[in-house]
Amino acid sequence: SIRKFPLGRSERTLCLWVQTNDAEGEFDGDQSPNFLFGWGDFKKGGDSYGILEDGAPWIVSDCWYTFTREDKQLDGHDVSFTQPANGEWQFLCSMYRNGQVVHFVNGVEINSATVEIGTQGGQFYIGTSPLKGRYNFKGAVDDVRIYDRALQADEIQWLYQLGIQEKKE
Repeated sequence: SIRKFPLGRSERTLCLWVQTNDAEGEFDGDQSPNFLFGWGDFKKGGDSYGILEDGAPWIVSDCWYTFTREDKQLDGHDVSFTQPANGEWQFLCSMYRNGQVVHFVNGVEINSATVEIGTQGGQFYIGTSPLKGRYNFKGAVDDVRIYDRALQADEIQWLYQLGIQEKKE
């Protein structure tokens, strides 16, 4: 079990099952991001890390994103999963190791990108934004997992298979 959230540039993997109710692209009427979960020091302008739906007002999209936030700037640090938030249950994993974010959807590696992060301590949230209650997630979230290491592809595939069995029951 994890005793504290991975900070700095340490390895990590974020995984969860998610089903959006915002897949048609309403984006709260103003193309706002819908935060799934993350952690970091938002109040002091420090770095944070997490997953959100649709990027932000500056990215017109209906995809999932890993976000990093540094010095009060969210733009330029979003990394697209390139997979749409389609309203069905999806298993998302965002893995970070050695300056690389790697995305998995339903147990399959989708893409990777170079992103340097330095996540600082701070609050943890699920389904809501740390930005004064704005950008709340519309949908369902299940089985959130945070690892303080980079999982291997076969481990992520195993977690997906385990979860899909539960979703069928």
